[in-house]
Amino acid sequence: MATYFDKKKILEDNKDLYISDHDKTLDANSLMGIIEAKKSYESAKKAGNTAAMESANKRANSIRMSAGSYDGGTDGSEFNKSYASFSLNSKPTYKSSYDSERRKIINKISNYEDFSYDLESDPVFKIYRELYSKLGDDAYERALAKGALRTGGTQNSSAQAVAMQAKSNYNSSLMELIPELYESAYKKYSDEYEKLYKLLGVMEKEDRTQYDRYRDSLKDYESDREFFYNREKDISNLIADRYEFETNAEADRYEFDQNLAYKRERDNKDDAYRNSKLASDIYSDKVSSAINLAKAIYGKVPISRYAVESILNSLY
Repeated sequence: MATYFDKKKILEDNKDLYISDHDKTLDANSLMGIIEAKKSYESAKKAGNTAAMESANKRANSIRMSAGSYDGGTDGSEFNKSYASFSLNSKPTYKSSYDSERRKIINKISNYEDFSYDLESDPVFKIYRELYSKLGDDAYERALAKGALRTGGTQNSSAQAVAMQAKSNYNSSLMELIPELYESAYKKYSDEYEKLYKLLGVMEKEDRTQYDRYRDSLKDYESDREFFYNREKDISNLIADRYEFETNAEADRYEFDQNLAYKRERDNKDDAYRNSKLASDIYSDKVSSAINLAKAIYGKVPISRYAVESILNSLY
């Protein structure tokens, strides 16, 4: 498995190749795989082979996805985070479905004209007037005909007066309808005004319902965004912690190895020194013994070096 120091060497050996900060946080083996894919990408780019470029980029992104749950886009410079089963939707926006219609109704209410009643323009009154006029004319004719029968076909002022009264009765009946027509017109005016208010209330209620749903969706969005942010931060911290752990572990291992090598070197030197000193001490003892023996043999001092060496060679 590649180590921290391998990783440093990989980056140093490929310093002319663009490597994103996100790629640098990956383990050394993954980083090396991405660099190999990048080299293939650059070679394909120089050759104008777009299919090979896409293949190399997909290979690099596959390594990124596996090692860090992200991809680098089309050239490795991006950082597109990916999650196993979650996706953050776009931020919801609010636009009232009733805004335009509500403004129209409010405008109608604000500009609602004061009630006024024009008898001559009332279509109901026109119908009644035509009807009562016809009935009055019929009553007038019947009254004249009836009076003529009584007088043998002669018209007189009395019959004329009776006929006019009959017609006038219908005119009076028509006039009696005016208050009722006025009330009916005012009721229609009031009902239309009340209808606008009720319709406005219904629209505002529906609008509030839509807005409440929007607020709920916005809360869900904010909650999801916080979740993704925390997840992103946790993953980034995990990668950083893993990188730091790997760095510290390799640094500690390197320091341990260096200390161990130094200790072994010192131990070897100490052993060599002790062995050398021991050999020197043994040799000194042998020389002393040879001198003493030479003194005993020759009975004189100083003893020659030749005599000592002869004894040493013969004894040892």
